[in-house]
Amino acid sequence: MTFADNYQCRKSLVTWLKANATILATLDDPLEIRERDWQAEDFTYPNIRVTCAVSTTQCTITDGTAIISYYSEKKSSKQAIQSQGIIAKQLHNTGFTSESIKISSIRNLILPDAEQVLEGVWKADVQFSFQAVEVT
Repeated sequence: MTFADNYQCRKSLVTWLKANATILATLDDPLEIRERDWQAEDFTYPNIRVTCAVSTTQCTITDGTAIISYYSEKKSSKQAIQSQGIIAKQLHNTGFTSESIKISSIRNLILPDAEQVLEGVWKADVQFSFQAVEVT
């Protein structure tokens, strides 16, 4: 086993989200789960974007923090807040292996209030910390 880098952790989280039927049910288009840095001119709401930061404190273990952002295009924040809760409940007390990365020790779930980021667009984040290792 070796440590997991930022790209591997983001890819693992995106793949896990796309495989989670409960989370997919909050979206109209399952392709709208992507890395936060993904840029395009054609996308739909609601959507989910993922980002993370990692540090390697040991030879094989990566400590990371991640933010899963849920965006909705509604007149109120209700859809974003409800979906934020669904994502948090799916992450709570879980671990998984995806894309050859084992994500574990998910903790410190933080659910800040939704914020309006554009006219009629709401964002609700799920922030958490985790540990990851590359498995073969």
